[in-house]
Formats: sequence, structure tokens, C-alpha cells
Amino acid sequence: MMALMLAGRALDISFLTYGSYLVSAVLVVLSFGQIKLRETYLLTSCLMLTIAVFVFVEAPFDALMSGVSQASFLMAFMVLLSLLHEAAMTSSSVTDCGQYLTSQRAGRRYLAIFGGTNIMAVLFNLGILSILSPLIQKGLKNEQESSYITSLKERRQISAMLLGFAWCVVWSPTAIAPLALYELIDGIDRQLWTYYGLMMAGVVCFIGWLVDKWQYRALARRNLARKTVSFPRIPFVKFFVMLALLFGLSASFSYISHDSFVFGLLLSCPLIMVLWFFFQAIGFDKPSIISGETPDSGASNSTLNYIVGHILHVNNVELAKNLRIVVTLAASGYIGRVGSFLLPAEQIANALNLFALPDYVLLFALTIIMIPVSFLGVSPIMMAVFFGSLLGALPVMPADPTLIALAITAGWAVSMTLSPFSTIALVTARLNEKPPSMITFGWHIPFNLGCMTFLFIFYYLITAGN
Repeated sequence: MMALMLAGRALDISFLTYGSYLVSAVLVVLSFGQIKLRETYLLTSCLMLTIAVFVFVEAPFDALMSGVSQASFLMAFMVLLSLLHEAAMTSSSVTDCGQYLTSQRAGRRYLAIFGGTNIMAVLFNLGILSILSPLIQKGLKNEQESSYITSLKERRQISAMLLGFAWCVVWSPTAIAPLALYELIDGIDRQLWTYYGLMMAGVVCFIGWLVDKWQYRALARRNLARKTVSFPRIPFVKFFVMLALLFGLSASFSYISHDSFVFGLLLSCPLIMVLWFFFQAIGFDKPSIISGETPDSGASNSTLNYIVGHILHVNNVELAKNLRIVVTLAASGYIGRVGSFLLPAEQIANALNLFALPDYVLLFALTIIMIPVSFLGVSPIMMAVFFGSLLGALPVMPADPTLIALAITAGWAVSMTLSPFSTIALVTARLNEKPPSMITFGWHIPFNLGCMTFLFIFYYLITAGN
């Protein structure tokens, strides 16, 4: 599926592209033995939408192919990104970086975990949660505090990790939201989007730090000691070397192919995985499995055997673990894309008088509307794709395309920290044995109120009140 999608887009051969659609459909069928209620609900919605398209849309085949294309692309993107995660999971440098972030004293721990998660998620996506969660648990066990103090510290660190991951979506080039919107809305300035997104993430981090200080002020007065570790300079250098290689290769492939940075990123993922295994084999980055057993790379310890053994382990064992998430993303992408064909974009825009709204009001509304929909049990990707498709179909955008994309991703970020049905809430809850409703809606009401106030002011300032 990955190979056909990349080859079809690189060579512009429709036969290969349609082949990737077919293989994607086969993967969905093969997942039937593993899917649960959420995936069943989404796939049933896909079936109902497909029937509706044949009844109400004049060109049903075009609508369905657009939805299948979106679903297949999201599937391939998620699996390609998981290659980076699987390679990094065997890196001792990543382990050292994670241990440093989670071992900071209380005054710096929130900033370290939020900032570290925000940056490391560029390479790991959802995988960063499975890296930091066990490190947090290990650090808490080593402290041997009372159960009450331990639970407060655990909540504090899990919250910082969750918020750091959620708000990387507003700027990270490897996040799924920017990927989907960049493909759907013309005229987006990716550099400006990243610039605004970094500003937004920085202020949100500060808001979270203030809320953290206020919520745990009683704990801070106890002046609890915490053993820290020295800054792992070499592991951080190695991590940023891999990050620089990823961005450098992505930009190079994008320039050579005259395609988007997103496509360059997708081409880079398999190569970075192989390079990372190579660096581990030659001793540049010592291998370390954070969870699970080290894959058997054969009797010989040669570089080639090490690389081949780990690639086979990723292919045969690790990739299948992403199946349910991949199906969720594919179904959500299909629903969002096909659903937009059932609604007349221009008539809706005129009925809602979107073109008469001040830009900052429109942007804030796009952020707000993402929140209640996230409580319906669907991934925010569905609404991101839906609004991206609906607004992208308009002959004239009601506001700057870059700011519209930014507002939608900000709504995505807020949804991830409020909705117990978001993917990161479910993953974090499973890894830390907490109810999803507790770690989202239960913990983050003050934080999200602060964020919404900031976003309204931010939109007003960047549009100069227009």
C-alpha cells in the first residue's frame, strides 16, 4: 500500500494509484477480526454515506473516488510515519532524552515535558505517548511517595505530555491535520502557518504552565525533593541530527519532485528508518528497546543482518499494531471528504453569511465548532477533512486560507484535550490505566478556558480586527 501510493504519486501513473486504493480496501477487510465498536461505527457510517451519495449526488463516482483517495492517503501517511516511530523506539538516545525530560524538578518539569513532547512528536506522532508514559511511571515508582502525592504527580506529568502532543498539531509538518488540510485547501502558506503555529504553541505552553502552578500550588509548598539527571548532551545532539536529516531529505525530495513538502516527507520516512538502523548497527546510536523484546536479527551481528532483522521485525510485528488507528483515520477521512459532497458549499456559506463575518469571528467559530462534534465519538480528522473540503470547494475563501487552516487545527488541538473519544485520549488512557473522560474533560477545563480566551485575542490581532 505504501509503495503503490508513493509510486503512483511520484510517477503520476493512475494504474498504481488505483492499485493503492485496492490494497487499502483489502487492509480494511482484513481488519474485521480486530476492530471494535468505534471502528464498526465509523465503517457503518461510511456505508451509509456511500448509499446517500448514489441517491443525492449527480456524479457519485467522482465523490466516492475522492473519499477513497483521502482515506488511502491517510492510511499510507500514518503507516509511513510509524516507520520513524519503530526505528526511534530502538534508540538509546531517545530513551536518555525521555528520562531527562521526566526527571526534572517540579518547577521545570511541566515545561520540559510539554516542550519535549511538542518537539519529539514531529518524529514519533502518537508513538511519543508510548515512549514517555512508561518513563513517567518508572520515575514515580523510584520516588516512593505516598499514594496521594504519587497520583498528583502522575496527573501533572500525564497532563503536560497530553497538552504538549495536542498542540504540536498547529505547527508540526508531520501532524495529520496540516497534511489533510494542505491537500484540500489551495493557497495555504505553509511557512506562515508554521510561524503562527509556533507562536500559538508557545503561548499555550505558558498558559498551561500558569494553570499547572495554580492547580498544584499546595503540592509545590511541600518542597518535595526530586533527583535529577544531568543534561544528556550527546543523546540530544544525535536526536536532532536525525531530525535535521528528516527535514533535509524531505525538502530535497520536495524540490526534486516539484511536489509538496508533505510528499517529500513521505518519501523520507522509509529512508530515515533504514538510516537509523544503520547508525545503531555501526554504534553511532546504541540500540535500546523501550518495551518488548529485541528482535532477532540472525546469528551474525553484521551491519546488514542487523538492519534486515529490524526491518523484518517492523514489517512482521510492529506495523500490524497500528491497524485499528489506521482504519479509524481512513474511515474518518472518507466520511469527511464524501460528506462534503452532500452539502452545497456555496449555498451554506451564503446562508450563514460567512463572507460578512469579521475574519476573527469566523476563525474563532471554526475553532469552536470542532469541539462539540468531537464528543460524538469520531476522530477530529473527520471534521478537519469535512471543513477543509467544504471551504476548499468555495470559489472565493471567506478569509485567508492559511488562517482558516490554522483555526481548524487549533480546534483539533482543543478537541484532543477535551473529548474522551479523541485518539490520543484513548491511547493515553490505555497506557496509564486512567478513564479517558478523566484525563481530558476532567482535568483540562481551566486550561481550555484560558486557551479559548487567548485564541479569540490572537485571531483578532493577526487579522487586525477585520
